[in-house]
Amino acid sequence: MINNNSLLYYHINPYCDTNQGIYVSYSGENVISNNNIIKNIDRWGDGISISYSQRNLLVNNYVTSTINQEYYGNAISMWKSNRNFIKGNTLINYSYDGINMYASSNNTIFENTIENNGCYGINLWYSWLVEYSNDNLFYHNNLINNSWGNVMDMCSNKWNNSYPDGGNYWDDFEDLVGPRYDNFSGPYQNESGSDGIIDLGGEEGGLNPYPTAWQNYDYYPLLTPWD
Repeated sequence: MINNNSLLYYHINPYCDTNQGIYVSYSGENVISNNNIIKNIDRWGDGISISYSQRNLLVNNYVTSTINQEYYGNAISMWKSNRNFIKGNTLINYSYDGINMYASSNNTIFENTIENNGCYGINLWYSWLVEYSNDNLFYHNNLINNSWGNVMDMCSNKWNNSYPDGGNYWDDFEDLVGPRYDNFSGPYQNESGSDGIIDLGGEEGGLNPYPTAWQNYDYYPLLTPWD
């Protein structure tokens, strides 16, 4: 368990000789919680790095960077790690992505605020080896003002929980999709009454999904930030 720490991290941090704030590798069932991780060195490095690890819980961590944005780093990086839970973290001002995932599947990411990062808010990618990050679940995350876009999903994932739980808040919804209406409710957004989920408006309503690249959608985008 790693919790309740404040880390201003350098080349050697309190846990290992690495550029990462917290580094977990080939490990499982760890709890990383309530840490303040501030990157303040001009070199590459992630705030929290998880590799080849399963069933870990990352909860209520505050991860940010104060350095020149040209130096590579993700607030949270996951490499070939499955069945982890990432909940309630604040991930802001990193030079690259808020969450970067490679070949990591069946993870649950919810109730995080991901804001003002230099590339994507959340980036799921694969290589020529065709190792995908599939079957991850994202919901109740606030994605705000990430420079290249709030999300890049090159794999196959689910971006909302079932109704009425809903999906995520996207600050660029109006730019990418259109107006935010909330005149209807129900699983198909065609029943009378508002429910905090964006619909098509008009006389009949309907689903108004947010595209997360390729063929993935958040079918229940939230009208306002999750709180």
